[in-house]
Amino acid sequence: MSAPLESQRGREKLAHDGHIYVFAQFSKDKTKEFWRCQFKNSRTGKCLARLHKCLISDEISVLGIHTDMPNAAAIEVLQQKVALKRRAVDTAEAPQQIISRIRATSSVAAQGAMESNKGLARIVQRTRNRYAIPSTHYSTRSEIVIPEEYQVYESTPGNFERFLLGDSGSDDPNRILIFGRESTNAWIGEVSKIYVDGTFSLAPELFCQILVILGERPGVVTPMLDMLTLGWPNFNPGAISMDYEKALINAFSAYFPTAEIHGVFSISYRI
Repeated sequence: MSAPLESQRGREKLAHDGHIYVFAQFSKDKTKEFWRCQFKNSRTGKCLARLHKCLISDEISVLGIHTDMPNAAAIEVLQQKVALKRRAVDTAEAPQQIISRIRATSSVAAQGAMESNKGLARIVQRTRNRYAIPSTHYSTRSEIVIPEEYQVYESTPGNFERFLLGDSGSDDPNRILIFGRESTNAWIGEVSKIYVDGTFSLAPELFCQILVILGERPGVVTPMLDMLTLGWPNFNPGAISMDYEKALINAFSAYFPTAEIHGVFSISYRI
């Protein structure tokens, strides 16, 4: 099976049976494409394997033996980069949002072979510059405007609910945005324990940290975010598991003085 790819410099590539080929030329009668292994000019070991593709029947034939091993992860990385560039052109999402989506749909092997988030962000920016797409860069939190389509969530086809549940306001220098599902209000009374986890690496520019709150109810642990005591006046968990962050522990202790607070090193692995 073959699949078209695109190189970092925009050159056309083709993946077939775990190997990657670079387009070389057409046949004289324009009925075939001639491709060469991407490692033909490699300093570590030149590969002379070639691929011929018939444009009439799509039949593919490989000539020669590869000196390089098949690498499915490298192919997936190139495919994900194509998806990254497509989202950069088709959406107004911030680079970190696009990168998070791409990483979430990548295998562990592909994630390990990808560039850093900083490198992927540069690819997004270069792609948008090439197509003259205005930057979504904000210099302050007060400038951030969330489009209506990102304020709602389609839980099932045709059924929408609020996704942006809280916003401390553009006049707040420490602006906080809170996302979740409005339908959480229907089962919040069943929650007796919550898990709180914070991450800095995925936080978008201008924000320091992303805080995730999950609620435990019989048989399931479900993501839930809201204004807590402001949005759910009847919500009073008996136990809270969270990172060893003094500021967070103090804040939750103040809001839920009767709850038992347990510090853990890594919530994501415990759930």
